[in-house]
Amino acid sequence: MTESTIAAEDIPVLEVTDLEVRFGSGGATVYAVNGVSLSMRAGETLALVGESGSGKSTIAKAVVGLVEPAAGEVLLRGRTQAAQRVHRDKATRADIQMVFQNPVGSLNPFMTVEQNIAEPLRNRGVGKAERGARVRELLDMVGLDADTVGARRPGQISGGQAQRVSIARALATEPAVLIADEAVSALDVSVQATVLNVLRRIVDQQNVAMLFISHDLAVVRNVSDTVAVLHLGQLCEIGPTEAVLSAPAHHYTAALRAAVPEPGVPLGDPGMTDADPPSPRIKPTGCSFRDRCLAATALCAAERPALTMVGPDRGVACHHPLERAARAADPVPSTLGAPA
Repeated sequence: MTESTIAAEDIPVLEVTDLEVRFGSGGATVYAVNGVSLSMRAGETLALVGESGSGKSTIAKAVVGLVEPAAGEVLLRGRTQAAQRVHRDKATRADIQMVFQNPVGSLNPFMTVEQNIAEPLRNRGVGKAERGARVRELLDMVGLDADTVGARRPGQISGGQAQRVSIARALATEPAVLIADEAVSALDVSVQATVLNVLRRIVDQQNVAMLFISHDLAVVRNVSDTVAVLHLGQLCEIGPTEAVLSAPAHHYTAALRAAVPEPGVPLGDPGMTDADPPSPRIKPTGCSFRDRCLAATALCAAERPALTMVGPDRGVACHHPLERAARAADPVPSTLGAPA
């Protein structure tokens, strides 16, 4: 292996550095994402978790170029990308693809399944015969039979099938980065397992970097290598999924973990007050979780905590982090079954 090859492998496929996103202006400004930095390598799945309004989907849209950051940048293989998708070249747009929450709504209802998948190939000038072969290959990759579903329209197939069609369409351009934004939240649990198995297999076989967005810790634990916990646009904690969810270092992560229901077991102590979180329209200062954190001090209001390493590949942004548990906490219950 040459030095240049080693250097190329050292460069993350996707980097987000000091990302800030604002909506509106003046007193109506919403501070959606506040100084978030992330990186992903080929074959890695990084999950973004947090409550609604934490900035998960906004980060995804900034990566794709659907929203323009107020500050920070998105890098693909070390190269800074234009803030707006329309200003990126075709190759870059093809390299970052997104799978949305609503599988049927994200497909063209007037096109057949085959036509939906073939559309990005047609836009790239791929010939008809080659398009047809590639569509069949993609449908097989996501576990669908082209002869059975190819001629149907999105409204004539199930939600789980439609989401797999959406995944196949996203893979048509052979992207380096796949973004799954709540891609299984609208599906039944048994169907979720099928779609998650498809996503895991694609990451492994195609060496794709996947940014996986979810509010469901059981799903996240089932599919991701790394997890990043967000609260009101701030990055609270990041690290290997099992380590973070088994023994949280941030008080907000611990509160999320305690809220996961388990049949026959009372919910854990949430470890936070019932105070309302600060408004996203107030310019953030200090720690965004301080108003609900039992460990908060004056320092938490005065100074935003920096991300500090507390273990191998593990960082936490907290002035008073939780000590690592002597033994791992009980696993997050999963109803998704074992990975295929």
